[in-house]
Amino acid sequence: MKNFITVFKLLLLVSAVFISMTSFAQSISISNSGATPDASAMLDVKSTDKGLLVPRMTAADRGSIANPATGLIVYQMDGASGFYYNGGTPQSPSWVLLIAGPIKGSDIASGVQTTTNTTLALGNNNNNPAELRLLEPSSSGTNYSSFRAQPQSADINYILPNVAPSENKVLKVESVDGNSAILNWGTASTGISIMTRTDVEVGGGNVTIDATGKSFIRITSAGGPYNLVAFTGGLDGQTLTLVNLSNQPMTIVNEDGSTQLQNRIHMEYNSNMVRLGGESVNMFIYDGGQNRWRLL
Repeated sequence: MKNFITVFKLLLLVSAVFISMTSFAQSISISNSGATPDASAMLDVKSTDKGLLVPRMTAADRGSIANPATGLIVYQMDGASGFYYNGGTPQSPSWVLLIAGPIKGSDIASGVQTTTNTTLALGNNNNNPAELRLLEPSSSGTNYSSFRAQPQSADINYILPNVAPSENKVLKVESVDGNSAILNWGTASTGISIMTRTDVEVGGGNVTIDATGKSFIRITSAGGPYNLVAFTGGLDGQTLTLVNLSNQPMTIVNEDGSTQLQNRIHMEYNSNMVRLGGESVNMFIYDGGQNRWRLL
């Protein structure tokens, strides 16, 4: 019996050397220095070379906890591993994963979801561009998306920052290699593109029209009969509607040799076309493969 008491006392003495547990006004401090617990903490653990180890278990173990208290924390070792807390009630547990650091796809079952209107923003304080990148493991694929929504019973409006009408801005998508695509604004209910109208005045003789960022051009007046020899600023797939409202005849010149190749107009029958003034309408499309404007 004496040996047992001696051993017990020795164990208590050794424990006291490594751990000092101090109680002040119902606050408890666990440390190796006997430090006073913080007044706002029920349990204050202090150490410079050790951490706090919470219960570690599998997802099945976590699911088998009977009536887990709200706020109960465990560390799950399998599946989407990490710290989980019960955000529900003991009767209806709702285990929530606490994620620290980069978010892995395996950590999220169905995306970030909220029950109220929430703003997800990339912000900074220097007005420099921020990026939201949606990447696939390879450099190619068909599953890239910028905006995605579930089926709706009405149109969805994405509101973009205002731009001055005089700047003639369009929505632009640019790749990292410098290639770009210009998207026309349209209405989701009809699918009809909204074209930006530009009115121009021309002189007589050979005429070149700037088609950069334009889709609908009206020639309102002309100094005399004129030859349309080229459009500048074409992008692959760009469509252009040209209306001659002047009272002067317009000749669309096929493959005019005085202009650069990428600005020339190509007609189906390789011959010039004369259109009388008044209300003539012509449509063109830019063929980036052949670097030509084609008359439709």
